[in-house]
Amino acid sequence: MSEPESKIEATGLDRGYTPPPTRKIIALAAGGIFVQVMFTAAFRIQLYALKVLGLTALMVALFMAIFTTADILNEYLVGHLSDRATRFTKRWGKRFIFIIGGAVGTALALILIFLPIWETKPEGGLVNPEQTLIAIIWLAISVSIWDTIQTTEELNARALEPDLIRDQKSRAKFQLVGSIIGNIGLILGIILIPLSISAFGGVSNPNAYFMMAIVIAVLYIAILPVRAYGIWEPKEMREFRHEFDIIKKEEAPLWDAGKRALKSRNWMAFVITYLEWGLIMRMIVLGYDLYIVDVLGLDIAYTALPQVAALLGSFIFGIVSYKLLRKYGAKKTFMIGIYLASIGFFLMIFTIDLWTLTLFSFIMGMGMGAQVTARGLVAVQAIDYDTLKYGKREEAQYYAINQIFSATSKTTSALLLAVVVAMFLYDPLKGTENTEFAKFGLLVYISIIPMIITIISGILVWKLFNISKELAEDNKEKLLKLGL
Repeated sequence: MSEPESKIEATGLDRGYTPPPTRKIIALAAGGIFVQVMFTAAFRIQLYALKVLGLTALMVALFMAIFTTADILNEYLVGHLSDRATRFTKRWGKRFIFIIGGAVGTALALILIFLPIWETKPEGGLVNPEQTLIAIIWLAISVSIWDTIQTTEELNARALEPDLIRDQKSRAKFQLVGSIIGNIGLILGIILIPLSISAFGGVSNPNAYFMMAIVIAVLYIAILPVRAYGIWEPKEMREFRHEFDIIKKEEAPLWDAGKRALKSRNWMAFVITYLEWGLIMRMIVLGYDLYIVDVLGLDIAYTALPQVAALLGSFIFGIVSYKLLRKYGAKKTFMIGIYLASIGFFLMIFTIDLWTLTLFSFIMGMGMGAQVTARGLVAVQAIDYDTLKYGKREEAQYYAINQIFSATSKTTSALLLAVVVAMFLYDPLKGTENTEFAKFGLLVYISIIPMIITIISGILVWKLFNISKELAEDNKEKLLKLGL
């Protein structure tokens, strides 16, 4: 790929850059350890709707569609306003207030989603069916509130990372540490969430989800001091950003950065990697819960075993992928992950018990680990390329475009389950009383469908992403010299 023609104009500012110390890199990654736990908890909203409220899969898809629409509407606006915000920059930095404030709001909004305000039957389902429409509206509104606040937190956190960590060595270190800590966070979520639901009453008890939400919210807020240290910008960086905001104050049309992101083939490659991961994670979390409870007849706590195996595979191969990144670059490392994940998903169709599901999940996890490790570099390299090309740092708006596409995974995963329910006649309230044909449908939902999604993602990323390892290094050197 040819080098981008830089449109950066001299600002009269000269910002020096010092690579962050290892302890700050660790804090930046460690501060987000419960972010994965938070997502794992929020993913349970579909299980809650199916098993507690007794909503049909099509009803779940409906409120997820409403939620997705609201999500898409707020994503880009939040990113645009975050990039344009200047009030707190000199004292607090460009992103600090949005990240910390967003984290507190996200924790409280999770509790709001699972408030036990409905009278339900012991086996699941609303006592008063006339409340069904109200329940759907409540879920759509409450989860939209949660997502808007969480979006503010996440977009600013992601936008800060490439700005705070600018040299390739530190970025590679951050990707390694982030992958390890992220997997630890996922393991915590995978263990804590089902154990909490099981301990507080089980999959059909509304109080179980409410208590689970309280536990996660407390942990999410407790880690904030570590996170605050990791995201705190050095004084010279805050001053530079404040002066740069003044010089670059002219208003850009709302969709300018969005159009640039959509036209960037490299950024769209990252968007695809993130969409694939989000969609598959949602299908795996819900699919494993339903398969283990309704097919294998086990307590929901047992869902931790295959999911931990997947993350163990991701953790181990994530470390291997760090070596692959340095040798082969982001694109080839990602494709290795696609290959391994596809094999794991294909094997899952032959699952006969908890142990075979655990084994195949480990293989799938190896592939997902390689993808996650490579995905981070795909993002920062795409942003660096466009920063040099257009002369603007618009990370939050770029990530907003990513979030808009990623938001569709919520409705897509729900619609895919609705299709499986319709085709295989599966009924969540029947549990183990479902037919063998219906139970096979759940197996298809966690194996064949994710495999097809993975393969399509790999083909698209291979076609779109064309920043070589050498070009990425050259772009980074140019941006460092320019102070950007």
